[in-house]
Amino acid sequence: MAEEEVSPYMSDSLTMHELQTALKKLKKKKSPGADGITNEMLTHLGHKAKTTLLHIFNLSLHCGKFPLKWKEAHIIPIFKKGKDKSKQERYRPIRLLSCTGKLLERIINKRLVWHLESNNLLVPTQTGYRQHHSTEDQLAYFTQDIEDAFQDKKKVLAVFFDLSKAFDKVWKEGLLLKLLQKGVENKAQNPVQLKFCTQDMISQRYPPQSWIQAYADGSAEKAVKNAGSGVYITYPTGPPFASAISVGEQSSNYSAEVQALHSAAHHLIEQGVQERNIVFLTDSLSALQSLSAGPSDATTRQLLAHLCHLPDHNNVVLQLIPAHVGIAGNEAADKLAKERSKKEQPQPPTSYHEAKTLLKNKFTTKWNDKNDGYQPQKDSIDKLNRHGQTIILRLRTGHCRLQKHMNRLGLAETASCQCGAEEQTPFHILQSCPNLEEARQTYWPTETTLQTKLWGSPDNLRQTVQFITASQLQV
Repeated sequence: MAEEEVSPYMSDSLTMHELQTALKKLKKKKSPGADGITNEMLTHLGHKAKTTLLHIFNLSLHCGKFPLKWKEAHIIPIFKKGKDKSKQERYRPIRLLSCTGKLLERIINKRLVWHLESNNLLVPTQTGYRQHHSTEDQLAYFTQDIEDAFQDKKKVLAVFFDLSKAFDKVWKEGLLLKLLQKGVENKAQNPVQLKFCTQDMISQRYPPQSWIQAYADGSAEKAVKNAGSGVYITYPTGPPFASAISVGEQSSNYSAEVQALHSAAHHLIEQGVQERNIVFLTDSLSALQSLSAGPSDATTRQLLAHLCHLPDHNNVVLQLIPAHVGIAGNEAADKLAKERSKKEQPQPPTSYHEAKTLLKNKFTTKWNDKNDGYQPQKDSIDKLNRHGQTIILRLRTGHCRLQKHMNRLGLAETASCQCGAEEQTPFHILQSCPNLEEARQTYWPTETTLQTKLWGSPDNLRQTVQFITASQLQV
């Protein structure tokens, strides 16, 4: 599946507030794990010990390592009443894990739940393990379905099933892959592991011995021009099929990806493929989302028509996969697309949807170049407290209490700084005011750009806030 951008909230360091909140919710009189540390010990830690514990938690988070001692468990067999005591399966094993490890899990779980819920990444029909949801919700939905069918003189078919040892049978590699797709970074998983997980998923779900695997990829220069599409199809028997198409001089990555899927589907229809399993593998989330939401352009509508035609005689699946992790078929399609994007390009009519995409990308690129690649979703200002955010935002916009802006509003007689050198602006006080030279040297001993001071890391911004506070300037 395609990989979404990693959520900053899921990768940021844990805070003391998160640790304190989790400590308050620990239950007392719980048995400890192999390390012998109880919840009572953790709740009575002093500030220095909590700081050390938080540091250990953050090392675990950022390095992707979970201490082996926290994985050790004391196993206690609990007999299931009314069963035969002589049989092993009649006992339920209870594991006593480390209270410290479970504390870290509580903090991470809270973040994960917030990330999934706030970004609507869970399907609405899932009611288990969710706050403000319960099995009664499902019962209400089911009852309503029966009532609606009864009113419409229809029938309702229900299937109830239970999985034995469900948690033990979870496909762990697939779970890690899905987390990555949802913006949750896996520090312990390198590209080789991701490649293995993806290959394992494809081989298990769509074994090449019984599935036609159609890889489709697109590539455009700077994502907005000279686009090429690549298709690489493997069959259970016989040689693979490879094809490349020039999409257009003014075409986006999206158009190239859709065209690749369209070409793959068109080729399979022309081949008269029937009674086969077909999987289209693509790394374009936007293309699949467009198909799901309803096509807005001619090419996507044609693609949907082809995809609707194929299932008449075949079992067809569309599967998202991560980009550039070394999957042979995807790499082959990507290479074909890149090579084709360097060839002579046609100039087909541009749809309204495509024109919007091209203009948006053009303005975004121009704005990023002008602002040194600034990306709002990575802005460090969100890491500051309210006071710090106010100071930084006012300095960035120039809408502050410095003389230049106050004079513009008619609230100051002059725009000049008290030093008399020039107008008092954010640039002046942060970079050149002689009256503040000593303070600047204290906070920035080496030469630091205005971009770093106002748009840099959280520490850079905090340094700027501290400078303003120490200078007693009203901004």
